[in-house]
Amino acid sequence: MSLKAFHIIVILISAIFSFGFGAWCLRFYLANATVIYLLGSLFSIAAGAGLIYYIFLFLRKTKDLRVP
Repeated sequence: MSLKAFHIIVILISAIFSFGFGAWCLRFYLANATVIYLLGSLFSIAAGAGLIYYIFLFLRKTKDLRVP
């Protein structure tokens, strides 16, 4: 496995965990109406979106990179 593929897999797994944590926080916010869960949900979902955006930037930057 190349370093590029490993990097993409690690970032994708991080994004999935971030979205999952955001959904978990949102579920607890809807059950308890505590603001800290809402903030955790918003920041986690924003972090997941940022990681997905980062993957696209990384792929565009390394598109022409040829490593043997």
